[in-house]
Amino acid sequence: MDATQQKQQKAKKPGRKRVLIAFALLVGIVTVIAFWIDNRSPSYAGESLDYWLRKIEVPLPYEQKSEEAWIAVRSIGTNAIPHLLREIRTKDGALKTNLIAFFERHSSFGMEPAHDYDRRSRAQAGFAVLGEDASPVVPELEKLLNDRVLYDSALAVLPYLGEAGNQVMASVLTDTNRPPAVRWQAAVNLMDLGEISNSTNATPEILKRFQRDAAIVVPALVKACRDPDGKVGHAACLSLGMMGAEPEKVEAALNEIMRDSSLPTKVRKSAAHSVGLLTFRADIDPNPYAPTLISVLTDKSYDVEIRKGALGGLDKMVRLNRRGCSIALVAIKEIAKGNDLTLRKNAVDMLEKLNPTNALTTLE
Repeated sequence: MDATQQKQQKAKKPGRKRVLIAFALLVGIVTVIAFWIDNRSPSYAGESLDYWLRKIEVPLPYEQKSEEAWIAVRSIGTNAIPHLLREIRTKDGALKTNLIAFFERHSSFGMEPAHDYDRRSRAQAGFAVLGEDASPVVPELEKLLNDRVLYDSALAVLPYLGEAGNQVMASVLTDTNRPPAVRWQAAVNLMDLGEISNSTNATPEILKRFQRDAAIVVPALVKACRDPDGKVGHAACLSLGMMGAEPEKVEAALNEIMRDSSLPTKVRKSAAHSVGLLTFRADIDPNPYAPTLISVLTDKSYDVEIRKGALGGLDKMVRLNRRGCSIALVAIKEIAKGNDLTLRKNAVDMLEKLNPTNALTTLE
């Protein structure tokens, strides 16, 4: 290559200075866009909605660690909805993903752009705080259920949006035309309703809404326990137990599932376990529910895994319910002293948790 060709080749390559200038311009543009997006959102006390959403640690309106942030979002009210909808629909493209990765590696630029999943998570928190006031967005969230990336964000929000949101949840649970992953996520997210009923900070008004919403989703969860996909059935059983709603009806349904030999063992085991979870609520006396599990536990015709589930359910009655459950404790002791080696170790381990210093004393 002669000198003339070298000069021409060199001229084609952008200089280092030119590259740095171009990159600096790009950073400036990104900074302006990020500032503009943040300041499009409504504000409270001189701070943007995004600022307050970042401070919400627990997106539950009955157990809020950041009370000031909760007040801010509630004060902004339904004016927050357009921004929250934009955020919950956020999906980063390849360019933005690469830019975020760059800024994470080079903190000296002072840029901290949020990942799409962080922005969606903050939007979920905002919707949860607004609760039923945000129910007009239910049709928009329902559309997101068909998006492979966004469906889980929609399902995380819908249980908080009152009757309209929970009617969609019930529909999703029983629609076997939807992907199993969507049905499973719906069942898992309904466990949040159980946390509402079990929260010591829940007000009478919130508990009343819980009972109303539970009445919508409980029949759908019972049906979902028999879902063609065993993973969905397993999650539905556990959600029923966690919710603790309509305990008599649910216990009867779980009892049938435990004894249905056509269902997967994992589903039947989780049904047994959930009878124990069902009594977690302080206002539920666990003793009337213990005989159901004891009958399964002592019947050796059942698969050992199902009997282990029954034993686990009795353990939950003893350890979780504030009233305790003397019937369940007696049954666990009998297994710990018995000759059934498949269950004896499990029972002894449970008693050690109750009395770590001397399990043998617990057996007396």
